[in-house]
Amino acid sequence: MEGRSLKIVYIILILCIFLSACNKKMTNNSKDTLFINSFNAISKEGIVVSDNGVMTYYDYITGKETVLCTRLQCNHEVYDKDTNPNPDCPAVSSDKYSINCVFIADGILYFTTEGPRNSEKGLMTSKLYKADLNGENRVYLGVIDYDFRVFDTYIYENYIFGIINSIKVVSNEEGIVNTESTLQAVAINLNTLETVYLSEPDEITDAIQPYVYDGKLFCAFINAHNDMSEIRIFSLEDFTLIDTIQAKGYSYIKYSKDYMYYSYFNEGTEEINLCKKSLRTGKVTTLHIFKDSKNVSCGLSAVTGNYIFYRLLYYDGVNPAEDRGTYVFDMKDDSINEIDFSYSGIYAPVFAAVDDEHILLRYTEKGKVVYRYMKAVDFIDKSMDFIDIRPSQ
Repeated sequence: MEGRSLKIVYIILILCIFLSACNKKMTNNSKDTLFINSFNAISKEGIVVSDNGVMTYYDYITGKETVLCTRLQCNHEVYDKDTNPNPDCPAVSSDKYSINCVFIADGILYFTTEGPRNSEKGLMTSKLYKADLNGENRVYLGVIDYDFRVFDTYIYENYIFGIINSIKVVSNEEGIVNTESTLQAVAINLNTLETVYLSEPDEITDAIQPYVYDGKLFCAFINAHNDMSEIRIFSLEDFTLIDTIQAKGYSYIKYSKDYMYYSYFNEGTEEINLCKKSLRTGKVTTLHIFKDSKNVSCGLSAVTGNYIFYRLLYYDGVNPAEDRGTYVFDMKDDSINEIDFSYSGIYAPVFAAVDDEHILLRYTEKGKVVYRYMKAVDFIDKSMDFIDIRPSQ
């Protein structure tokens, strides 16, 4: 009987070890950042931001903020040379430089602060850190040779893709600092800080709209100065160039699951085609054709579920541009409805899709950006069921 009891205890111990190992492998990535905009890191479940120097998470369900610190009776005080020269709170920078960018990747919290100037290159630098989601177990990863202001960013596992701004100090006379900056598309390994440059310096002038599908990285390369417009496809293994798709005439591209969505102006006609392209097979499907669209552009703002939100803009090259409204195309029945942005008493345009059902709207209140979280169908039906989130940065 005693031997049987020992066997049961042994089996339970083995199960506990096995389950513990499984739990360690199953990282909860639901808070991982989808993209960074104006220093706000947007995820499927909420927004993380450096709120006046304090790392804070805003939950979509409640709109409430949670400081990324679980220490009891902590006041989350930032650096002050007189009153707090050595900050100890895990939600703030540990030195005099404030946190300028915070995001979550692969279940890990990352943030950057201003770093020392690279005297040899004259470049502004940033320091990169990682920590647990409550700010604890902070690890200093190193210095990056650019001002870490990554925008139009896509995060995939331990990589961040986007455009960096390399700022170089060219002169500093009598207290007047003159700088020059260079934009460049990059892939950054957050574990090693290895940076792979996906473009030449200043080769592009607009957002690269990165997206990962089936082991490939899709990036839009647009340069308004030389009329370049193409989509470059890179291998995720070594970031070699696999293919290039000419995209002249495409409007702002959006990705959702297996498809790339865009509008395309048929040269020689007055028609605009609303299209989707299968990333798996390459097949292009025309969803809708806009007739009599001379001097009209159709810019996509979000794709979620069966809904495509887009904006029509008329510009004849002489008179001021005319906004002809924002609409939603329903792929289930091919219906089109004009959007009423102000039904709730404010003008809040569609900003982005965060999953297959929900969108973010964005508006300004007293000079501060506010994000409105709601279901796309509720927005179309003019529902008042939404949550407003007000990061104070």
